[in-house]
Amino acid sequence: MRCAAIIAALLLSAATCCWAEAAQSTQAPNATIVAQEKLARAEELFSGGDYPGARDFISGCITEYEGKNATYPASVIARLYVLDALVAYAFRDEGYAERVDQSLRRGLAIDLDLDIGNPAEIPVFVQERFNKLKAEELARYSRIARRSAVGLFCALVLEPTVLQNPSLLQPGISYSFNLNDAFSLDAEIRFPLQLPLYNSIRGQIGLLWYPSFRVERICTGVSVFYMFGLDTLTTYTHSLSFGGRVDFLTRSGFGVGGNAELVRADLVIGTSASAETPSYTAVPLLGGLVRVVFSNITLYAYYAF
Repeated sequence: MRCAAIIAALLLSAATCCWAEAAQSTQAPNATIVAQEKLARAEELFSGGDYPGARDFISGCITEYEGKNATYPASVIARLYVLDALVAYAFRDEGYAERVDQSLRRGLAIDLDLDIGNPAEIPVFVQERFNKLKAEELARYSRIARRSAVGLFCALVLEPTVLQNPSLLQPGISYSFNLNDAFSLDAEIRFPLQLPLYNSIRGQIGLLWYPSFRVERICTGVSVFYMFGLDTLTTYTHSLSFGGRVDFLTRSGFGVGGNAELVRADLVIGTSASAETPSYTAVPLLGGLVRVVFSNITLYAYYAF
């Protein structure tokens, strides 16, 4: 009986959780639909030339949002701020220029991908202010504005034995210096998760290239690294690595990233090149003098400032 009661209680708890999740999932789309309907109404009033009605309606939506009495998707509330700026320009009351700037800034702070609309339908003054303010907002989050990034990382390889062999995991410290929005210099030092500490210690420096960079967007790039490693006290390696890079940087300065080594060539130099299986996926060549390495993954967490 006790077991049956426990099972019944677990089933009831599971059913309650499922019901709550279902209710939550139905509420979220409804809130989005309501917000989109409000945006459509605001645009209808503005396009129809009812500026007093548009001003009152938009002001009410913004007051709800800022008072946390309503939930709006970022794209919707940002667009409402743009309409608020356009209405302010339509009336051109005293201090309207400051009101236009204030509304546009708030919209851009919420959605950096905000589009003001068709330039042919936007007053030149508002279009020029929007372009200037958007350029300023984007400049705050460029790689030039955040010259340096310091972070922690963990390097691993794509093979099942990583759980049995801790030496396949290598934590470390990284430092990046952004030359511009496309190129960064990166320096790292890695330590093995086993003793002796000098075994498989690695230091590397390289160049990262990002064809395009945007904050709060997944940015892909290419990495080229030179690495120096100690396999033992008498055996060391020089390596050249080529890989793919992925980064995601938030506005607050925190970011995460990853680097996938597509190929790395190791030149092993020493009095006794190890005959054992390397501590990462590799193909030995020329009697172990050269190793071609694949599938190394490095995961990063960093702060840019």
